Amino acid sequence: MSEELQQEYNRYAGPTLKVYEIFKDFFGEDRVDLQGLLTLEKTEEAVEENSFSLAGLKRWLKTVPIDINILVHFPRVKVTNEYDKFTFVNHLYAKVKIDISGKLVGKFSLNRAEYTVQHFTNNYMHSHVCDIPIGDLTQFQIPCTGTGPINHTICSLNHEFDEDLWRLFCLELDKFVQVESVAGTPYHRLEQLRDRQRSYSRVAPTIRLVNNFDFYWLGRSRSPILNLAHFASFTKYLIDKEVLRFSFINGKYIPGMSPIEYTVLISNAFIDWYNREFSAGRITATRQELEGQTILCRCKFSEGKLWKVGNSYNHLDDYMRYSGAFICNFKGTRVRLSFSDATGPQAEENELLILNPNIASYIINKILNVVNFRYGNKNQSPNQKGVCYL
Repeated sequence: MSEELQQEYNRYAGPTLKVYEIFKDFFGEDRVDLQGLLTLEKTEEAVEENSFSLAGLKRWLKTVPIDINILVHFPRVKVTNEYDKFTFVNHLYAKVKIDISGKLVGKFSLNRAEYTVQHFTNNYMHSHVCDIPIGDLTQFQIPCTGTGPINHTICSLNHEFDEDLWRLFCLELDKFVQVESVAGTPYHRLEQLRDRQRSYSRVAPTIRLVNNFDFYWLGRSRSPILNLAHFASFTKYLIDKEVLRFSFINGKYIPGMSPIEYTVLISNAFIDWYNREFSAGRITATRQELEGQTILCRCKFSEGKLWKVGNSYNHLDDYMRYSGAFICNFKGTRVRLSFSDATGPQAEENELLILNPNIASYIINKILNVVNFRYGNKNQSPNQKGVCYL
């Protein structure tokens, strides 16, 4: 009965194995795992133990529970949206459920075995997945596929086994995990990802026309690390660089840029000036000391605003307890959850180091006072020989 058994098994498992071959051809054998299909070896054992006839074997095969899945491993995926925002997702798994006739059952689902702290604390598995299944991390999540072309392929494969459609499905699945469609209203948008292990407070740089700024606070509980002479030197350096823009409105000069723009421009110039002065030994304060006295501040630009970044990692253990949790089996190996930055959150790529906005406002205000007196004062006497600026 061996040849007949082989033929009967091929009729039974042939469509499933063909789908598996299509996945291996597209993704590579090392990235695809077929699970839940009754093997030929198990079939032979059942025939020997029960002395099945060919008819008995056919009847028995119809009673075998069917829970067939193909798992696809995506070691590293770059998820990008229409605005060229992107993030990297490591060790993503897709589960594709099929029946014994080679048709797709339902849609497909996703799970993930490695997170960054930022992604995990933002509940971000993928842009089109609603939640990380904290209660049971083995649960694969069905993503929102919107109105994309993969929906038509899924619908067709739910009703028929077609090799060409399966090849198209592999292509569309590969593209789907790489895209965040903002137009499709994702559950999580890339620009809204924040490092929630850090504290954020809104930085609102405004044009505050102050004439008497108290620099004493810069060294309130210790020796001042920068003084007015330093800032006078920097102001001259800033003017010489000619990076600031001004507009003339209603008889006076005002900044020709937004508060955030001039804060960033002044900050970049300040860092250049500081590096030069520090290298020459004219300033001994380290950058860490400047941050410690809030002369320099770390910020993130998000949603058109500046947010000051704190450094509170008090809740590290809240998510580290999930490290090592079982996710799934893949090719006989138990896959477990891990964090790529388990030692603590890393600095974000779009993090900025800026000059304290109050200082930046003070400096641009002083420049405006001079510019408006020297060039915007129509009542200035033509015979005036000199002006002293204090």
